[in-house]
Amino acid sequence: MPWPSIAHCTADRAEYEAAAGRLFAALQEGRLRAAEPRTYRLAQAALAQADAEARRTTGSVVLIP
Repeated sequence: MPWPSIAHCTADRAEYEAAAGRLFAALQEGRLRAAEPRTYRLAQAALAQADAEARRTTGSVVLIP
């Protein structure tokens, strides 16, 4: 099953661009904030996988060499 995307919520390109404009304005104004990625050392890759599977993470998970 495909992941939902903004394309499922907008009727056409103009509506998509308007929604994107509102999103980026909210980010710029500080009304929304992007989640900081969760980082793990490469030696902790198994823990990173376990945390992701257990839904203890949100957003990106980054392994640091």
